Amino acid sequence: MWGSSCISDGKGDVEFSKISLRPFDLSDINRGDDKCRAEIVYILVFKYWGQGIATYAVKLVANAILWEWPHLERLEAFINVENLASQRGLEKAGFQREDILRKYYYENQRRNQGHGFV
Repeated sequence: MWGSSCISDGKGDVEFSKISLRPFDLSDINRGDDKCRAEIVYILVFKYWGQGIATYAVKLVANAILWEWPHLERLEAFINVENLASQRGLEKAGFQREDILRKYYYENQRRNQGHGFV
């Protein structure tokens, strides 16, 4: 994992928010064939939604990682098809919608589909 952070309310309470990168070649399953790819993942506390924070953070991290990892050819993100705000945020950060991944991840006791962005 490249990095992550959390947000504090200034009163000592830390709220769970993060942004992180996962290079695909660190997986035990991979043989290192995917060194050119990484996935960006972010979670933002509800009260910070709609303020452009995630979009700004994604832009910063994407620019930094593409500079730090010159071998990287694909920076990917996967977003639930119902999460329109996050899809717009990724597009504002320069990502392009690529495909729909059916039954891609498990959440709330059901299989969900997500959009892939690069």
